[in-house]
Amino acid sequence: MVGRMMTLRHSLFWKLLAWSLLALVVFLTLTPSPPKVSMAFVSWDKAQHVLAYMALMWLFSMAWEGRALIAWVVFLVCVGVTLEWLQGIMGVRVMEIWDMLANSMGVVIGWAISRTPLRLTLVRIESRLTWP
Repeated sequence: MVGRMMTLRHSLFWKLLAWSLLALVVFLTLTPSPPKVSMAFVSWDKAQHVLAYMALMWLFSMAWEGRALIAWVVFLVCVGVTLEWLQGIMGVRVMEIWDMLANSMGVVIGWAISRTPLRLTLVRIESRLTWP
């Protein structure tokens, strides 16, 4: 155990997955016409923002095993604000303050989830899978 977390055996994989998810969010945020989601609740724009940033924060906090949580919170909030700002200045889409707020709220929810027993999700996944 490291602190309250068990050490991941494949932390590089999880870190690459976290950065890949962030790259996907950057792409979807800055592309002029992102794909549409057809699920009822998730098709609501603000829910997409909250869910994306919640997943980012949760995955980053697990991949780095709870280290520097506040730094990840600040980083991801800054990413969310910056990407919205870039949408506006690039002219690809419209910058919205409410989207910035939804991104930030997602980060806070992801942080809160990372403080629960769900913080051990990746450890549990690793324990059930056969890894090389």
